Order: sequence, then structure tokens, then C-alpha cells
Amino acid sequence: MLAVVALVGVAGCDGEKAEAEPAKATAPTPQVPTVAAAKAAFDEYFNSFTIRGCPEDCTADLQKIISLTHDLRKAMNADKAGATFWSGAYVHMNAIDRGATTAGQALDQFRPLILGPAHDLQRWMTAHPAQ
Repeated sequence: MLAVVALVGVAGCDGEKAEAEPAKATAPTPQVPTVAAAKAAFDEYFNSFTIRGCPEDCTADLQKIISLTHDLRKAMNADKAGATFWSGAYVHMNAIDRGATTAGQALDQFRPLILGPAHDLQRWMTAHPAQ
């Protein structure tokens, strides 16, 4: 028994070949901000926070500071200056993360564990500007 396989092109109604399916869009790669941009966002929020003060429950503010610190770390990780240059900043960011971990859901009750290292980070970043 012989089987014959024929390949037939698909044609549209008017005899033209049907177009291939368009390529599926891939998710855009998230852009990592520069260290200077990430530091500016951190400084802007942190300075406004320290000026206006902490409301009775400042959990949302503390979460924002932690989030901006993580953005800053991503920018440093991608920066050409390298981990050695940013090592002092990493020490303060690690302290912020430890404070957040210790606090768990009770961030507001452990403000100093986050705000102290955040002040230290800001001072370090000011003394060691992005190259």
C-alpha cells in the first residue's frame, strides 16, 4: 500500500495566498531605572514623608519606602559601577529588609527598624553619587 501525501497551499477567496498568522506579541521587558532615577524617586518620597511626618498608622508609607528601596537595588544590580561600589548601600538596604521581615504585618509598630536604615541609605547615597 502506498500512501500519497499532497501539500496544498491555502488560497483565499480571490485566489491569493492567505497571510500567515501575525506573530504573537511578547510581553515587554520591564525597564530598570538608572540609579540616579531610582534614587531621585526614593529621595522625593522619603523627603516628603519626613517633612509631613508619619500619620498614626504609616504602614502604607513604610511599604512605599520598602518598595522604592527594592527599585533602587534593582537599578544598582544593573549598574555598570558594580556591586563593590554599591556595597555600602546594600548594607543599609539589607537592614531595611531585615526590619520589614522582623515587623511582618506590623510594620507600623517597628518603624525605627525601617526608617533608621532608610535615613542611613539616603545619607550614604548622597555621599556616594551614582557614577
